[in-house]
Amino acid sequence: ALKYYELSLRISDNTRDLPNKRTVMMNIVLCYEKLGDYLQCERILGEVIKIDEVMGHPNLASDRAYLERLKAKVE
Repeated sequence: ALKYYELSLRISDNTRDLPNKRTVMMNIVLCYEKLGDYLQCERILGEVIKIDEVMGHPNLASDRAYLERLKAKVE
């Protein structure tokens, strides 16, 4: 699944489709979380939060809370 999400991410970058990019990045975060790679999750979720801020996305607060939960798993 990660392979296809990464392909979709490149397409979103090329078309400058920020809402789709955000969605794809969240899916990638979920994949990495299932794999136990919390550092990758943190890195990508940090980028998602930046997109949330630009877009004024309604999930900004919940994404920040998700990032804090991931950070706790790393510690």
